[in-house]
Amino acid sequence: MKRVKITSKSASTHINLTYPQLDANKRYTLTVEKLSVPVLNSLVMNQTLFTVERRLAANVTTDKTNLDLPVPLAKRTFTPSNVRNVGHLLYQMNMFLRELMLRIVSNGGLNYNAAIHQYVIPPNFIVQPGQDWYYEIVDPGEFIATALSATFRTDGRIGFHFREDACKLFVIRLTEAGKRVFGSEETFIAPNAAGQFHQTEFYSNEDNAYVPPAPQSVTVSPAALPLQISESGYVDVLDNSLFSHMQYRHELVVMTSLSINNTIECDQDTSFYRRQLASYRFPTSNPSVNYGATRKLMEVTETLTTFEHDISTHNRFVLTGTELQNFNVYLRVRSYEKKAGVYTQIEKDYPIDGSYYMLQLALFPI
Repeated sequence: MKRVKITSKSASTHINLTYPQLDANKRYTLTVEKLSVPVLNSLVMNQTLFTVERRLAANVTTDKTNLDLPVPLAKRTFTPSNVRNVGHLLYQMNMFLRELMLRIVSNGGLNYNAAIHQYVIPPNFIVQPGQDWYYEIVDPGEFIATALSATFRTDGRIGFHFREDACKLFVIRLTEAGKRVFGSEETFIAPNAAGQFHQTEFYSNEDNAYVPPAPQSVTVSPAALPLQISESGYVDVLDNSLFSHMQYRHELVVMTSLSINNTIECDQDTSFYRRQLASYRFPTSNPSVNYGATRKLMEVTETLTTFEHDISTHNRFVLTGTELQNFNVYLRVRSYEKKAGVYTQIEKDYPIDGSYYMLQLALFPI
């Protein structure tokens, strides 16, 4: 038996060995014995999921939204960064919402116009001029910082908690990516008078076809909020369980230029010839929830993922006609992206990001 160990910081690696390793006239079995790669930075996306907007009241039955918030667009738009599991996503969402709420009361404050706003500015959100949002905002009971927050359930479903002030002031607009990840068919998340979260559909009177709303004419909920809202507010729990969705159909693929048999893969109405050594699904983070005075979500993460660690593997190929001296190895990430209602297969180089991966091959003469 012979072994070839490859260590590289490039997803596309050319191997040029000093001496031939095999007799080209003999047959061998090739096995992936060991494979370790740095953790993939994001198993979901780095796409914008939602934007926080100001809630307007055009009349007693229709609520609308606009972008009138005293912070730049980038500071009221949430885009996850290097999310690896549900805990990372939830943490980043809450840090984003907390920062936004605190910035609003230090960056000029919110405007009130009796013609378009149903509520005056609540006492907690009166501007605190000259204060630093990070250190100096006066927030007894953290009513400002937690006015709008993300919640989770034990089944992996994430929700948005609107406390009393947030119900009066804010609306969440989901992007197309946000609707897919959270499992929502509606664009807006905002409570109505009954504490329900939904959007009235827009239809043409002539052909009953969907009519995209014009700017400043979006109906967020079918009725305005009541004048009195309980301090606890409302919670909207979204449909998708992110425990499974966070790693939706991502694969790590090891491809090679060696003369192994091609395989055929069928995907919807398309078939592919593949010359690949191995294909692996990324492991889950095995989240757990503990109960005490509060609920705690715990997940274990790692910086290195090991897919193979011994010879007992299903990745075994017959290798002929090569001296195993010059060949290529390609590390790829294969995933699916939803376009026009259809999931399309996408394959990209695995992002090594300055680290190394290790691949060890075992060779047995036949």
